[in-house]
Amino acid sequence: MAINTQELRGVIYAKYGTAAAMTERLNWDKNKIGKILKGRYIPDIDECAEMAEALDLEQAQFCHIFLPDISPNGDMF
Repeated sequence: MAINTQELRGVIYAKYGTAAAMTERLNWDKNKIGKILKGRYIPDIDECAEMAEALDLEQAQFCHIFLPDISPNGDMF
């Protein structure tokens, strides 16, 4: 599973200014967001939900960021 890290980065920076500020908001290890944005760490569903809540993501944007390779009928993009 891959995450649309480019879009995630844009949303984080638009809302918080820096990844570090979002890390503080979530009370996560200071390197976790950086690892996610570099593709070195794939968050689990609970972490995705925490980020979505902190970013006020709507359902469509959540799916576009965290489920970019899955289509409604199961086809891979």
